[in-house]
Amino acid sequence: MFSNLRAQAIVAALMLASEVSSTQTCLSCRRQDVNAGFLVSYSYCKQTDECIQDVWNYINRPCESGWERGKDLTLEACEAKAVACIDFESSPDKATQY
Repeated sequence: MFSNLRAQAIVAALMLASEVSSTQTCLSCRRQDVNAGFLVSYSYCKQTDECIQDVWNYINRPCESGWERGKDLTLEACEAKAVACIDFESSPDKATQY
C-alpha cells in the first residue's frame, strides 16, 4: 500500500517539477529584481533559464534570447499558471487533526 502511494507521490512531484522549473526561475528573478536596491539588478535569460545578479559584470555571457531585466518581466512572459486551491471547510471539531 505504501509503495503504491510513494510511487504516485514521486510521479506527481516529477510532473510538477518539470512543469514549473522554468516558471520558478523566471518568477524568482522577477521578485529578486523588484525587491533589489538601486545598486543591484537581476536579469533573466529565457534561452538558458537562468537568472544572474548584475549581468553587466559578465561582458561575454551568452544569451541568444537576450538578457531581460527582472523588473520588466511579466507574469505572461514567465508563463505563470493560475492554480486554484482545493475547497476546505473547517469546524471546531477538526481542530488539531491533520
